[in-house]
Amino acid sequence: YQREFQTEFQPSEVMGTSGGKQAIFNAVVTLLNPGDECLIPKPYWVTFPEIVVFAGGTPVFIETEETDFLLTAEQVAKSITPQTRLLILNSPSNPSGRVLPPLEFRRIMEITSERGISVISDECYLRFVYTPAEVFSAATLPKELRSHLCIAGSFSKTYAMTGWRLGYSLGPAEWIKAMLKVQGHCTSN
Repeated sequence: YQREFQTEFQPSEVMGTSGGKQAIFNAVVTLLNPGDECLIPKPYWVTFPEIVVFAGGTPVFIETEETDFLLTAEQVAKSITPQTRLLILNSPSNPSGRVLPPLEFRRIMEITSERGISVISDECYLRFVYTPAEVFSAATLPKELRSHLCIAGSFSKTYAMTGWRLGYSLGPAEWIKAMLKVQGHCTSN
């Protein structure tokens, strides 16, 4: 990330996982409590709401069909309630393939940051962009916007090795520390 995106993470802000799914799972279960809401733009990867329900949270879906499957900051702002604790972003999106423009991504992060809402940026398909879109990572956002952000990534999609279950998380040290505790009790490989 330092070489490719000119950003820096301390060792306490990084963890390896058994694939991108575990990175997302660890992030969700360390954050949500029963009654907490998680915003999920539609269409979505089927695992997102299942992990939220597993953690005792409530998935709240944001319809994007009217905006040609492109999530907007206004849609996020309208969907936030006092129970909203988390937003899951996936760009490029699985299954729609839509790529959030960097400026819109930043606007969404500004809204969630102002309200203390955490964000998971699922970057497992980070490299699957086609012109005019460009590769963008939430890691390039200013540090103050990353204080409630966890990036989940994997190597299997990027390098066409779908059986290679190796992933990672990048995020605030305290969140990563909690995620390491979860991981230490569910997998030892």
